[in-house]
Amino acid sequence: MKKVQPTPTRVVSNEKFFVPQNLKTCTHVWIKSENRTGLEPPYKGPFKILARNEHTVSIETPNGNDEVALHRCKPAIVEKSVSFNDYLPRRRGRPRKIKT
Repeated sequence: MKKVQPTPTRVVSNEKFFVPQNLKTCTHVWIKSENRTGLEPPYKGPFKILARNEHTVSIETPNGNDEVALHRCKPAIVEKSVSFNDYLPRRRGRPRKIKT
């Protein structure tokens, strides 16, 4: 019994994930949706990149700035004449009353 060794519970790997070359120079990214249901699109965005690190990207979202892992990002090729308000989801519910 003294020679019996426990088996490791998981394999620890230091494998690097694939990062597209143009992800290092692009200005906007698509973010992969984690918990998709039904016909929900696989990516959200495009979002403007504010800063980059080795493993994360800081992006500008409608709810404020957010930091996302690089493996969830996909480079977005965006024309300069495109308005990003077209990509944002519409607000739901009744429109606000404008006081005059």
